[in-house]
Amino acid sequence: MTRVVAKIQRLIALAANDSAEAAEARTAAHIAARLIHGYRIELRDPSQSETTAPPTKVIQSRYAGRCNRCGRNYQVGELVAWTKGRGAAHNKCADV
Repeated sequence: MTRVVAKIQRLIALAANDSAEAAEARTAAHIAARLIHGYRIELRDPSQSETTAPPTKVIQSRYAGRCNRCGRNYQVGELVAWTKGRGAAHNKCADV
């Protein structure tokens, strides 16, 4: 995926380059747009940082697992704090 992102960045740079021919810049922009759409890449403004973290839910674990904070195991049925994209942690470790 990083190769695709690097290619998209090069294509956007070429499209924005004032010294590029108009047809070449237009083609680069078109190819970049097709790649962005095809790979479902979400574009973000780097100057705006993500200030909101995903919500944490306290759930009853369906599976045994490992706490992403302390590294100790938790058992099936134990209450854990789960965050999308981050996994689960003991309630004590997550400070919920």
